[in-house]
Amino acid sequence: MAERERELQAVAVVRRIEELVADEPAHVVLGGDFNAEPHSSSMRFLTGRASLEGMSTAYRDGWESTHGDAPGLTFEPRNPLTAIDEPGLDRGRRIDYVLVRCGDHGPTLRIVDAGLALHEPVGGMQPSDHYDVIADLAVVAGSR
Repeated sequence: MAERERELQAVAVVRRIEELVADEPAHVVLGGDFNAEPHSSSMRFLTGRASLEGMSTAYRDGWESTHGDAPGLTFEPRNPLTAIDEPGLDRGRRIDYVLVRCGDHGPTLRIVDAGLALHEPVGGMQPSDHYDVIADLAVVAGSR
């Protein structure tokens, strides 16, 4: 999928979330396979580093919040299942995320820790072509 399509999808998701929580503050966590690296325009938009379509938002990246610039690769050549989706994969990428929505004073949930799951074979089998990102979250005092 092209980055322009991911941009449009990111804007649509954020618009819909804002419609759903417009009347009442809410914790929002987005997670999954975004097929976009951290420096892509769609992820820069979601993490508050760029605007798109005249709109801005800010979600905190769980991995980045706890591991800084460490790679946290979720799609990489050492996983034999990546060859199905992307034969000849020459480098790993981080394209899966757990994102926490920010309010006026930062994320409404504190990101305690984040890590990878399903990144090692289980019973000799690789569970997925992507490694999952997991996060431990805690309610920030005074938030709902």
